[in-house]
Amino acid sequence: INNCSMNNDTNTGKDFNIVDEYGAVGDGETVNTAMIQAAIDDAYKYFSPIMGGNELWLCSSKRGHGARVVVPSPGKFVTGTLYLKTGVELYLEDGATRIGSTNRFDYHFGSRWMALLMAENESDFKVT
Repeated sequence: INNCSMNNDTNTGKDFNIVDEYGAVGDGETVNTAMIQAAIDDAYKYFSPIMGGNELWLCSSKRGHGARVVVPSPGKFVTGTLYLKTGVELYLEDGATRIGSTNRFDYHFGSRWMALLMAENESDFKVT
C-alpha cells in the first residue's frame, strides 16, 4: 500500500535549496558534491520511509508528498557522484546546470563503473 507517491503532481513536501541552505556555489568551478549530497540526505530524512509490518509507507500525512532538492537558476554546479534517495526529487530550475567534475577522484565507484548519479535499493525518486 502506498499512501502517497512522487507520481502525485501536487507536491506539498519541503524544498531544500542548495545555495540558500547548504552554501553551494554555481560558478562552474567549485565542486558542490558535499553540499548537494547533504541536501539530498536531509530531504530523505524528511521523507524517510516508515516500516509498518510487511508494508512500506512512503510517506504520511505529516510529511506531505516528498521532498525536493532545488538547484537554483542561474548557475553551473559542478559535482562528482550523487546518491539519490527514496522520495527525493532533484529539481533543476530553468537555467540551472549540473556539470560533472573533471577530477576522477570526485566520483565513487559502483560495482563496475563510476557514475554522476547513483541509486541503490531506492525507489520513487526523480530528477527534473
